[in-house]
Amino acid sequence: MDMSDEHQFEVYRAQREMQSKYVHFLLAAAGAGIGLALNQTRDAAMGWVHLPLAFAVVLWGLSFFYGCRHLQNLNAVFEGNTRVLRLEATAPSPATKSDLMSQLQRSVRHAGRCARLQFRCLVAGAVVYVVWHAWGMYLRRIAG
Repeated sequence: MDMSDEHQFEVYRAQREMQSKYVHFLLAAAGAGIGLALNQTRDAAMGWVHLPLAFAVVLWGLSFFYGCRHLQNLNAVFEGNTRVLRLEATAPSPATKSDLMSQLQRSVRHAGRCARLQFRCLVAGAVVYVVWHAWGMYLRRIAG
């Protein structure tokens, strides 16, 4: 491996590590949002006023789900890359390589879609939570 290959590998490794930390951060944020909502309503009776909060929890749950799916798809991408490298070491048939590359591209598309949905659901859940909280503050102000 020459210096250029080594540098490319190091950049790729650093990018992969940063991407993994980011996905895990978003997973933790979604879990924290769900925990906060459950903690805040621990002693509350269920009512219509909690509907927006339930919606926020559903969005955070979807964010968590899509984060897990994103990680699964990334694993499929890395396994696919490994298979491509092994295949290139042999003399593969063009059809075999084409099939593998199309599976790899599908995993890349799915991973990207899940990453976008993970982030969007997390942010949407936070927005709904803030709106619910502000609405509750307003209701307490006019009631008291």
